[in-house]
Amino acid sequence: MLGPLPQSPPLSDSVNEAKNEAKKLPDIPCEIWILIAQLIPDHVLWDLRSLNSAFFQAAMDSRYREISLFDACLDEKGWTKTLEYWERLR
Repeated sequence: MLGPLPQSPPLSDSVNEAKNEAKKLPDIPCEIWILIAQLIPDHVLWDLRSLNSAFFQAAMDSRYREISLFDACLDEKGWTKTLEYWERLR
């Protein structure tokens, strides 16, 4: 017969330990993260954009490298939507 399951430490202790461990790790300079981001495929980088500001900026640069408004200009409704886009970009 099996004995009782061991109790895990309270969550607050685990969280504090994780924070302490994270403080021990050296900070990686943003320039290094930018170099790492250049090695990651765009579709993967988009999923990693919330990890740090370098990944976020690289993902945005990749995603919005080119904006095409041509398709939206084909009819009157599209033209109105295009003008709305330009207003937001301004």
